Amino acid sequence: MNSIEDYRTQVLYVLKATNNYYDTEEVSIGLPSWNFKYARWLHPYQGDWEVRSLFTEEILRNLSKLINPDSTVLDIGAQTGNMAVAYSLFADKVLAFEPNPAAYEVLYKNSKINDNIIPFNYAISDEEGPLLFHYSDNGFCNGGFATRTKAGIGVTGHRVPIEVWGINLEKFLEQEEIKIKNLSLIKIDAEGHDRFILRTLKNIIQKYKPVIITEIYNGLYVDEIDDLINVLHSFNYKVYDEEHSKGNINNLGTEIKSSSDINPHSGHNLICFYDS
Repeated sequence: MNSIEDYRTQVLYVLKATNNYYDTEEVSIGLPSWNFKYARWLHPYQGDWEVRSLFTEEILRNLSKLINPDSTVLDIGAQTGNMAVAYSLFADKVLAFEPNPAAYEVLYKNSKINDNIIPFNYAISDEEGPLLFHYSDNGFCNGGFATRTKAGIGVTGHRVPIEVWGINLEKFLEQEEIKIKNLSLIKIDAEGHDRFILRTLKNIIQKYKPVIITEIYNGLYVDEIDDLINVLHSFNYKVYDEEHSKGNINNLGTEIKSSSDINPHSGHNLICFYDS
């Protein structure tokens, strides 16, 4: 692979030449407590779910209670930056990692209108170097490391291949001399790769004990779900269903201790807290 910038330029050129490139529009979000701008991707598979369902008074208020104002947030699998924009309202800075060149371009635009978002065009992984990901369509809307799931290529429709670049986050931060200040939240949305990523973050998690929001991907088998939950438990974290609470720490519901506490093959975001 050439440099990340050269490779991204080549991918975007091919997408435009094959009519698989989708632009953005800048929208203004006006809520009673928050006003901000967001670059919305016009990919037809993306829709406008974030404008309707993420940027709400309730969800943003709950996020404000999870993120310390002088802290850093790690957004791993940032896609277009929808969550990164939400986090940027409260954090000192958001380090946002997205391997997909098409989605990264939108993330980059969001970093320009929300300047405490710092974007990186990399996959965080336990494997470094070129990685073959698979996506849902030729415009690369959504996808991930399908070959690392037991279901394999084609899991939840991800069949279109693209090469991305994987890095170890801890090594990368050290090499780039990027300082983390009071890490309050790690969010991982990596289409089933979350459990592998979490293992590489052990030292960071043990040092800062941040809130962790991660995904039970709906393409995982039961034993893969248990592995994810066990990784979180090994860090001394309690696990809850984020879909139930919408991030409200006063409404966490029943603790999730194994896959038997959730419905297999139905996606969940988990919200996890260090058990002090």
